[in-house]
Amino acid sequence: MDGKVVISLLEPVIGERGQVRLVLEGLSSRWTLNDLEHPLLGVRLRPDGLVETSHDRGWEVFDPAGVVAVEWVAWAWEGEGDGPYL
Repeated sequence: MDGKVVISLLEPVIGERGQVRLVLEGLSSRWTLNDLEHPLLGVRLRPDGLVETSHDRGWEVFDPAGVVAVEWVAWAWEGEGDGPYL
């Protein structure tokens, strides 16, 4: 996936209650970028073409070329059921 596309999918959920997961090519599981206690705080395309995400625990860098899908699971408040998915 193109880095600009990944960023356009991640920017709307910055600071939101929920979890962002990446589905990577060749892997049967998802890579989780954040959790309820550590929301996604920022995302940027680096000059080398890699995507950098940040949260209050630090930062992570990944190659967007291996991303097949971006999944967003919103955390609903207790008693509200599951939140929306991307």
